[in-house]
Amino acid sequence: MRFLLEFKDYKTKEVENGTINLLDTYLNEHTIDSSCGDTFDMIVIRFLNNASSKRVERESKLYNFFALIEVNSSFQKQGKIDILEFQDAFRKVRNSIERVEKIKIDNMDFNLEKLTELLRVAEHNLPKSKKELEEYKEKQVQIKLNNKLRLVNFNIKKDEEIKRELDKPLTGIRVYSELRFEGVDLEPYVFMYENIFSNLLRKEKIMLPGYSEIYLYIHKTLDDAKINASHPAAWSKNTYGEIDLEKYKSSTEEDKAKMVFDSVCQGLRLICDFNHLDKAAIERVIKVVEKEGIETELEYIKKENKNYMVKLIYVLSKIVKRKALLKLMIKDKITGKEGYAEIGYINLWYGPCINKIRIAKKKIIIEGEKNLRAEISRSNDNIEDKYVFSIDQILL
Repeated sequence: MRFLLEFKDYKTKEVENGTINLLDTYLNEHTIDSSCGDTFDMIVIRFLNNASSKRVERESKLYNFFALIEVNSSFQKQGKIDILEFQDAFRKVRNSIERVEKIKIDNMDFNLEKLTELLRVAEHNLPKSKKELEEYKEKQVQIKLNNKLRLVNFNIKKDEEIKRELDKPLTGIRVYSELRFEGVDLEPYVFMYENIFSNLLRKEKIMLPGYSEIYLYIHKTLDDAKINASHPAAWSKNTYGEIDLEKYKSSTEEDKAKMVFDSVCQGLRLICDFNHLDKAAIERVIKVVEKEGIETELEYIKKENKNYMVKLIYVLSKIVKRKALLKLMIKDKITGKEGYAEIGYINLWYGPCINKIRIAKKKIIIEGEKNLRAEISRSNDNIEDKYVFSIDQILL
């Protein structure tokens, strides 16, 4: 069970309190990787400091999976940590958790007895002097990192144990790396593989349990990736990969691309295992990208009739940052003959500057969306709002 302690002083308007912040770390150290039921992922304790005597403490459900408990308080030493206020705040938390059961929810699954026992252990270990509290404060940064790692591992273990319905189509993956702060830039390969895998996984119609995006964090170790990852949003799930920094720094560009590819594959296989995804489909995509690398040809739009199959395809560019070379491909279904025509570089961060194919008699017409965002995109990339190609000339 995770705790989040909030603070609001109604006299000074302060919303930060060093003692409460330290207690937040302490509580999570003792509870963060223990399950106390499925109804709530977190208990938010909101300290209403120096509130009016008319202010009634409330308890409620917050954001579907959080329990919110308001607690009146009168702490005075906000500028520094205080052992007496630390102990008093702990007792207020301990005494308030039974109010979680007052929240009106059908079929609540909340193990008050287990949480009470966890807090009993925490109370036994509670700092008993100013010196002990200051010593704990000195270790707070590392304890918070450990707490985050324990929470990530706990959530992965929970996902492994429960196979959920795959009910949402994947819209894409996002790959993140904070290694630039350590003198290592994984670009352009992070951007390239992010787009390549997103495109091919969508084509494979990968389904996900309750979310639509995969956020993949790469760092020097898996633990570092887990610690540096942001907390996932409701529409996403995190996964993790690692990379050898020293080896990457001294590698050729070809080997750097391969190392980023391996890290992305590691993250995809990890989430495939703990979230019970379609392993065969994901491995098919990995095999394609392993063969084609950053030169993988991706489909943008497709249209066909009885005579022709027409595609807009693109290949990501290493040279032109965050852009891709867009090409038209025509295949004669009767003769099997294929032909290509270049359109130009498009920025994949913009809205679709081109989104429609029409197959007319002896010609292909390519058109773009008619809105401001698409117009800006076309203007920036020097792309026309309409292209007309002769089928005969392309298939020469």
